[in-house]
Amino acid sequence: MKLRATLALTAVFALGAIAAGCGGSDDDTSTSSLTKAEWIQQADTICKTEDAKTEQTAKQLFGNQKPTQAQIQQFVTQYAIPGTEEELEKIRAIGAPSGDEDEVNKILDTAQAAVDKAKTSGDVNEQTFAEANTLAKQYGLKVCGQG
Repeated sequence: MKLRATLALTAVFALGAIAAGCGGSDDDTSTSSLTKAEWIQQADTICKTEDAKTEQTAKQLFGNQKPTQAQIQQFVTQYAIPGTEEELEKIRAIGAPSGDEDEVNKILDTAQAAVDKAKTSGDVNEQTFAEANTLAKQYGLKVCGQG
């Protein structure tokens, strides 16, 4: 399907950023009473839900038509980056498992730095969220960071 290229691009940074972290705040993530497994489950659920919204928006905008590079750029700027920031905020809001605050903050802060870079440069490619995705996978996230 021709929409795959758009969705792949969206997934690269939407999933990457989401898995990696939260947006909007440079504050450290608070500690929660969640276990690591519970935190991963909640974060992955957030990523899955938010990514589905982004994909739905792409389908509504482009249908089965292959978008132009300009349309992809506009989609990324208007929908994908803000959607990723929203995911990151929701993930940060659940707090980090006790003892894992530094590791979770590193994931989230790395993802936020990638979002900030994408917003400034307007350029998103497979490498934009590579570091955040790697950290997310190493921590055990299954949906987030799989872009």
